[in-house]
Amino acid sequence: MLWYVLQTRTGEEEKLVDLIHQMVSNDLYEECFVVYQELLWRRQQQNFVHVRRAFPGYVFITSREPKSLFFCLKQVPVMSRMIADEDFFFLSLESEEAEFLRRIMNEDYVIRLSYMETDGKGNIRQVSGPLEACVSQIVQCRFKKRYVLVRFKLHQEEKTVLLGIVLHEDICEELKYEKVEAPFLASGQYKPGKALDVQPSGVPILVPKGQRPINKGSEIQNAIQGKEEKCLDAISERKEKRLCYGV
Repeated sequence: MLWYVLQTRTGEEEKLVDLIHQMVSNDLYEECFVVYQELLWRRQQQNFVHVRRAFPGYVFITSREPKSLFFCLKQVPVMSRMIADEDFFFLSLESEEAEFLRRIMNEDYVIRLSYMETDGKGNIRQVSGPLEACVSQIVQCRFKKRYVLVRFKLHQEEKTVLLGIVLHEDICEELKYEKVEAPFLASGQYKPGKALDVQPSGVPILVPKGQRPINKGSEIQNAIQGKEEKCLDAISERKEKRLCYGV
């Protein structure tokens, strides 16, 4: 499946997606979507989650028949005018570029917040979420503003994108959605993604896909209980030896 970018006017991305869904045969493409991202904004000493377009002016579409798809797009009156005005482009993506986008966004085409833990001196100690797939591509960290800049390639051009982060002190607070540019409705209360798991103590841990989070408290308790049982067994064994030998 090949990936392409349809470049349009900023603010009209969703309109273009709707037009394609209505006027282009489903046989010519598989997915047509806008990529969104979550960012953490702090206002009046409270954190809010904003959802906005990650790549303003870009619509992504996947197809196995790009020539037929492009010919069909040219037949749509609105799109033909955009092509004539040079405000609409049909650009291909490299497989590595498409794979990068697949890694950082979820099934709803949203780049969710990533958890980042530092040592207090600006050094990263732990990362989970979308950012885990591109730590080596970080070019700048703005911890106070809760985002990092990541460099990547899009249609063979070097670009940077903001990825929202939450720090340890944020996960203990109640996070709510405030501004949502995406067409879907977000619930008032923010729910962390699957990659970000929070223990009762408030310390996030990395959970491999397909595995359940480890309960550290019960793990330690089980270890203690196991040691106690071994000690009791050893004491009982010594008592039995003493009785056998009449000590």
